[in-house]
Amino acid sequence: MRDLKDIPWNDLFPGVQTVDLMIAPRVIEELDKHKAGTNQRRRDRARAALQLIDKASLTPDFALVLKSNPVRLRLVISTADRLNWSAYPSLDPAKPDDQLVAEALSFGNDACVFSHDTGPRIRARMMSISSYTPLPDWLLPVEKTDDQRKITKLEQDLKHALSRFPSIEAGFKEFDASDSQVKLIMPIVPQLDPATVDRLTRHVLTENPRSSVAHTRDSIILQIGGGISERQIQQYQNDYASYETQVRHYYEHLHERVMRAGSAISVDYYIINDSGVSADGLRVEFYLNGNGYLLSDRDEAIGSDTIFKLPKPPPKTACIF
Repeated sequence: MRDLKDIPWNDLFPGVQTVDLMIAPRVIEELDKHKAGTNQRRRDRARAALQLIDKASLTPDFALVLKSNPVRLRLVISTADRLNWSAYPSLDPAKPDDQLVAEALSFGNDACVFSHDTGPRIRARMMSISSYTPLPDWLLPVEKTDDQRKITKLEQDLKHALSRFPSIEAGFKEFDASDSQVKLIMPIVPQLDPATVDRLTRHVLTENPRSSVAHTRDSIILQIGGGISERQIQQYQNDYASYETQVRHYYEHLHERVMRAGSAISVDYYIINDSGVSADGLRVEFYLNGNGYLLSDRDEAIGSDTIFKLPKPPPKTACIF
């Protein structure tokens, strides 16, 4: 099964606040057998279980709290008295299933039997004890045998050896396959108030002040010395006035830029070449249906480094005074 702390106990016992898992001596004996077995997964899990039981044995009440919410789950070592088998003539002390049932009977307090095996549950019902089985989604995937693992490995090796083409697998990371959706939370940002717009605009214009320009009436100096004409001066003045308007417009509509930047989502994907053949010239293309679009497909698509870039002031032109 999955780890005890990861199991949704409320699904089996609706409304309960505390679940005590009583570990009978027979269970500890079985774990001791498996901790040195040849099955690696069973061996590792048996050792991990024994470590938890060992921690529980160090507490005054022989109980270890595995988690507190939403159900308080404790692993408790049974300290019931030595079994009086004469009190249970219908149970056989030589059978492990009967030993579990006898432990529950001896402990009392409405203890029930919880087992994935059918035998203990049937014996418990015969003794008028409630019994429960793990729900299907509590179980781990079926473990392959050593022979099955070897066959799978040989099949993979043979497939790679005989393949003349690369084996490509591609997909999306953190993709919710249950509803086939990639969800995006778009920010809703209020517009800056006029006072803030004025302050930010003045700050930018102060950092980029208007140049003082003058023209010269001497056409010879103008041509030789590189002076500027009255027409050029007027053009600069017009450009700077437009620049001032652009800066103000930038801050007045900054909230729209933030929302636009927030309407883009990065979707991570993976590409795996599970073969021994090189995938030369591999090309991966994405297509999107619906109201959205791929930024790489649009000429006007811009990144966050550009979408928040301030307007540029007009170039300063050298002049002769």
